[in-house]
Amino acid sequence: MEFSVVKELLAENISSLMTGYANPFQIVSDNEWSGNCPAHTEPTPHLTDNSKVCMGCHKIHLVESQCSSSTLKTVYESAKFIVDNYKRQKVL
Repeated sequence: MEFSVVKELLAENISSLMTGYANPFQIVSDNEWSGNCPAHTEPTPHLTDNSKVCMGCHKIHLVESQCSSSTLKTVYESAKFIVDNYKRQKVL
């Protein structure tokens, strides 16, 4: 799949799974992910080698070169993982 398709599907899946919660997530590309997480007081760089989610600043990094191997199932599973972890943190 192309980056734009994966981004759209991931956003849709996250929104549908966020029942009862506002969706704080922003899905970003490689160049928007680099640098330190603005949510941390100490310099904490975002890792760049794999797609990641930062629960500090709520950015989701899609590695553009890895989108071609994405499937509907993997995109949904990623969204579910992200939302489950977010909800778990909110409960704690």
